[in-house]
Amino acid sequence: MHFDQVIMDKALEAGMGEEPVIRLTKLVAKEIEWLQSNIPIPGFREYLMTNAFADEYQFCAHNVYSVRLMMKHNNDDFFRGLTKGYLVIGSAPNGDSIAIDRAKHEQIGFIGHEDPDNWSFVGVDTSISDFFWKSWNQKDYPSDFYQAEDAANKSL
Repeated sequence: MHFDQVIMDKALEAGMGEEPVIRLTKLVAKEIEWLQSNIPIPGFREYLMTNAFADEYQFCAHNVYSVRLMMKHNNDDFFRGLTKGYLVIGSAPNGDSIAIDRAKHEQIGFIGHEDPDNWSFVGVDTSISDFFWKSWNQKDYPSDFYQAEDAANKSL
């Protein structure tokens, strides 16, 4: 999984528009421990440690969760067994989860929220930062599970 801090910052600035970016200066010990054991993606863990967001932050067309909310959503039983296979890092405007596959950490994409008993993942990108940047800057980039599924079916 690729991560570029410069692109992530540009995505944040573009997504926030005229609103200020509010970053916390500190995480509590419990959040740091969770990051260290659950975010193995080079650069992304460090970015979250130094750019802790106040709560849930509008990030382009999507929300990236604060570390506290990542902890909560990755321990949520709404999607039974989901977090064994996927790391939930945010949500789309319609409530679909934004997640990263845990097996190889190779794809970021969406998990549809309509059917918690039969969830499925659609990968969209191999870069976290590009995923968020493109969601703001690329006109036909998928913004939810069904758009990602349609795009994947068209490319077959």
